[in-house]
Amino acid sequence: MPPRRFRNLALALAAAAVTSATSAAPAQAQTTYYLRNVTFSDGTAVNGSFSVNSSGYPAGYNIVTTDGDLTGYHYNNDINVSYNPGDSAITFFHSDPSYDGFLTLTGHDPIDSVTVDPLVFGGASLECSSYSCPSGVSRNIVSGFLTTAIPEPATWAMMLVGFGGVGGTLRLGRRKVLAAA
Repeated sequence: MPPRRFRNLALALAAAAVTSATSAAPAQAQTTYYLRNVTFSDGTAVNGSFSVNSSGYPAGYNIVTTDGDLTGYHYNNDINVSYNPGDSAITFFHSDPSYDGFLTLTGHDPIDSVTVDPLVFGGASLECSSYSCPSGVSRNIVSGFLTTAIPEPATWAMMLVGFGGVGGTLRLGRRKVLAAA
């Protein structure tokens, strides 16, 4: 393929990729955060995930704490959550009348900007058995971090277009070297 035709094809592909990426931007999906290796001071675990929508507000959550110093609880979409975009902490309140507590996860960075963020240990990340934690039993998070899911499909598409462009450039450069020899 002559260099001019290749350049025109590359420009057309780049324009198509940019157009599709910008037209897909308003329909950005929510970001899901996963709890990884999170444990409490009593040795029990916290598992699950929560999502934040494109506006930065919680969109869904499914977190399970296991029995230990406190009875384990399933925090899901039926409960209240306290979070504002840009905050580094998110708190899940459960509405079960028999268990009136909450779970707070605090990261080092704002939650809506992380890909991997260690949780702040001690009193900043904890589960408590009542809304007024000093009067209730609590357990602190002593290890773990938040991670986001794999990159969005648009990110993968742009990466593949980039690899294709680099591969095409290398192939074209090799042909020029062979022709000059």
